[in-house]
Amino acid sequence: MVFKDGYGLFVKHAQGVANADGVVFTEDVPDAAVLGTFWALAADDEVVAMRAEWVEEEVETEEVVGCASIAELLAANVGRSVTLTLGLEERPRVAGTVVEVPLLAGRRPAVLVVVEVDEKRLVLPISTVRSVEGEDLVTTRTAKRTKTERTKRLSFLLGAEAAGREAALTIFYFRPGIRWIPAYRIGGSWKGEVSLALQAEILNDAEDLEGVPLHLVVGVPNFRFRDVVSPLTLEGALRGSMRASGADAQLLSQSLPSNILSNQEVAVAWHDRATGGGMDLAPELAATGVQDLFVYDAQPVHLPRGARATVPLWRADVPVRHLYTVGIEAERDARGNLCLSSSRRPAERRTPPGHLARNDVWHRLELSNGAEAPWTTGAALMLQDGRPIAQEILGYTAPGQAALLPITVATDLRAEAVETEVGREPNAIHWAGYTWAQVTVEGRIEVQSFRTEPSRMRVRAAATGKAEGAEGSSLEIRAGTGGVNPESLLTWSFDLPAGETRTLTYRYSFYTR
Repeated sequence: MVFKDGYGLFVKHAQGVANADGVVFTEDVPDAAVLGTFWALAADDEVVAMRAEWVEEEVETEEVVGCASIAELLAANVGRSVTLTLGLEERPRVAGTVVEVPLLAGRRPAVLVVVEVDEKRLVLPISTVRSVEGEDLVTTRTAKRTKTERTKRLSFLLGAEAAGREAALTIFYFRPGIRWIPAYRIGGSWKGEVSLALQAEILNDAEDLEGVPLHLVVGVPNFRFRDVVSPLTLEGALRGSMRASGADAQLLSQSLPSNILSNQEVAVAWHDRATGGGMDLAPELAATGVQDLFVYDAQPVHLPRGARATVPLWRADVPVRHLYTVGIEAERDARGNLCLSSSRRPAERRTPPGHLARNDVWHRLELSNGAEAPWTTGAALMLQDGRPIAQEILGYTAPGQAALLPITVATDLRAEAVETEVGREPNAIHWAGYTWAQVTVEGRIEVQSFRTEPSRMRVRAAATGKAEGAEGSSLEIRAGTGGVNPESLLTWSFDLPAGETRTLTYRYSFYTR
């Protein structure tokens, strides 16, 4: 199972024959595992005891090295025809076949060489050989080395009754180093429906995966000791955590907010029931629900450690509605003073007293999830008729809900808001040791269309104070954050005809001192 936060659950199956003590072992010990998640089970789901340790062994290896002396050169060319230049006046050169270079007792270096010349054997001191010539002369030799190797070993203690028997084990552990990132592509004409496709981008920095099925999890895992290493790994700290660099670093730390790469799925606050549009899963994929998590089951993949890959998950034709939204905020401090102005906007956008500024109107896509599977939080690339339009974040959307996906600021719609004080009652209440006045405010929001077709609008006005119900709006009042004033939220939803203007009014009161 692969989670979006950089952790995965690894499951391995193994077979072997137990030794005389009823023990089987492996040297394939993971370098990372979370405390309390490392388990071994027998074929009948019986828990198996394990022992992890370091084992030292003397290992003899062979390697090819260059000949460093005349003796080594002669020994490497036994059986070959050579011409030897000697430091002897009576015989300056000898041509023949090297027959033997005998070692002295205790494998001490050889001092003699045996050469066959005219079917006779000639024994020469190696110290007299000045040079060696030959057409197929070899200048390297095989050297044996003995070294001590220290390796990990994980033993499974099956008991004396299992001695000599075949054993089948299942091992599983939770470890860092592997994650998946959802990536959506939205295409089509955007009229009535869009084509929504999801692929998983897999980042594997954990272990080599050879023919391993991936189970990609949508949901929130809760592992209390995720940062504590299991002692069975024989490591002092968790290894294999995701190390982002280059493009990965930009994606993981800059391009997306922190929660998009974790499993902290954030539900969208748009709860209309959706209809239609089942998912067309790729043939090699299946989707299953597991408790509070949702899992996409992929067919086996080959993905070495350090490799990256994409896996297509599904494509669906999704109902879409174009929505234009405006958000007005009229926040006040503990004394009731308006907290909008230069501190929250650039100086060039400051507005006259009482004005709540010219507010941007956002063009959004409302995508309805009519399938049985949730949409996980991920980056969404928007294409209209094959042309790239924007990229944004598609939030977690449960089946039957709809997601609002921002596209861009609408240039052909304009909204302005202004507030006017219409009443003030001194000494209205006594609260927290102070006497407070009650101020009544009337607000006006003007939405103007320059478009040639109707626009579906949603306007929200948030105010620190108690609002009265406004015509055509819904009202939500919540407790404030520790102050005397509650929080009010007014929402209008309406269709704005092409080229027309709609004025919305509201009234609320707040306490100030």
